[in-house]
Amino acid sequence: MPSHIAPGKDVAYKIIVTNTSQADAYRVTVRNPIPAGVVSVGGKTDPKPDKAEGTSSALSMTKPERPAAAAERPAAAAERPAAVPERPAAATPLPKELTWHIGTLRAGERKEIDLILNTSPDAKEISNKAFVSFEHGQAVLTRVDKPKLVVRKAAPKQAAQTDPLVVKVEITNTSRVSVSDVKLVEDVSKGFEFASDPDSDAGVSPQQRIWKIGTLRAGEKRDVQYRLTAKEAGDLYATSKVTSAEVAEVDLAESTTKVLKGDMTLEFEGPPKASAGEPAPYAIKITNTGTLPLAEIRIAAAVPEDCTVTKMTTGGRRFRDQLVWDIPDREGGPLKPGQSYMVRFGLKTNTPGTRTVRATADAGRGLERSREVVTTFQGAAALQWTASVDPVSLTVGGKGTLTVRVTNQGTEVAKDVRLQVELPPQIRVDKAVPANRDLKGGVAFDALVLSPGKSETYSLSYTAEAAGQAFFQMSLSAESLGERPLTKKQAVEIGAGR
Repeated sequence: MPSHIAPGKDVAYKIIVTNTSQADAYRVTVRNPIPAGVVSVGGKTDPKPDKAEGTSSALSMTKPERPAAAAERPAAAAERPAAVPERPAAATPLPKELTWHIGTLRAGERKEIDLILNTSPDAKEISNKAFVSFEHGQAVLTRVDKPKLVVRKAAPKQAAQTDPLVVKVEITNTSRVSVSDVKLVEDVSKGFEFASDPDSDAGVSPQQRIWKIGTLRAGEKRDVQYRLTAKEAGDLYATSKVTSAEVAEVDLAESTTKVLKGDMTLEFEGPPKASAGEPAPYAIKITNTGTLPLAEIRIAAAVPEDCTVTKMTTGGRRFRDQLVWDIPDREGGPLKPGQSYMVRFGLKTNTPGTRTVRATADAGRGLERSREVVTTFQGAAALQWTASVDPVSLTVGGKGTLTVRVTNQGTEVAKDVRLQVELPPQIRVDKAVPANRDLKGGVAFDALVLSPGKSETYSLSYTAEAAGQAFFQMSLSAESLGERPLTKKQAVEIGAGR
């Protein structure tokens, strides 16, 4: 607008309304009170005001027209006689205030108003003021959401009896509101036993535990972990239930664990009697009689102090006073339920007496089996003998001697030792010692007893009576030899002589 104008001139104003905020302005209204010195509102005001409040005696919107001068009047009027002057037309009241209702002004939007005011010729100054008002509000939406808790759990699908089981439970508040006084209730079937847990409380039975979770915020998770021990084999169940007085629906999670039982039998076989100096055979057999595969089994056999190992099944190892087999080394993997495995070995001792051999099988988890076999190693008579003739050749009429020496190299007394000699027809017996008796065609020495390490010498003197090769047939029998006597043949050459 201009800062100075001539008297009676129009004043042009531009009212600019700008929304400088980042939010929309609602019900925007511009007010412009009519200042002193204004006689009307110019017709070129754009836009036209929506409302004009209050009035004054001045005219508004257009300037008042003055009466035409006498010179300007029509001639006809001059010729007419003077009439009574006409009353001026009623003046349009000038409002006290102009109002524009702009409505909504978007963020950054502007609105311009061109205002023309007609001034009075005698006005000294025009002080015009414009005002703007608007409404700004913010809406808040609050949704009502039901509290909801979800429980998930993870437990082993399979476990061995007596092994600890770790169970993990996850509780989640999936709603958009906090939930207070949350509790986790765990129920397990009989056969399960809870491990000690200071964070939980005992339930209504030994098969129930309760965890007080407290308040869970919207979207918050809480983890609970506890341990169980399976006391029985079979399918065992665990149920997780999460509760709160603020939650109408209770969520559940269940798990099933198949508990396998480890069990086995051990069979140990060995001779109740054996001969000293001879190997005694032993066999150990284990069988998986449970439902759990046995992956780490150690079979051991104790070796008595004065025994030596004569043989053992492949894979066995000698450790000081025992033999050991580790079953995981065998082909085929763990010993499955129903499967068996056998190892064999032999022991020998030269000393008579009773020996206790102990066999054990250890499969871990406290699963161990043992058996014993008592073997009496009996001493045995071990007879060895030699026979010789002197001289090895002679002539008819010559004399010779047959000597037989029997020795007991065993550990027991040799009983009922008997020597018989069948004589060749070419000789005649002159003398035989020790005591003996004649047999048809031979000599039978009396039975005797030989202690361990002792020897007996038999001597038979003879005279050669005919030429030729003569053979002595000898037979040695004893109780320790049973029905299988020892036999020998000794030859002597007899010449014809002169």
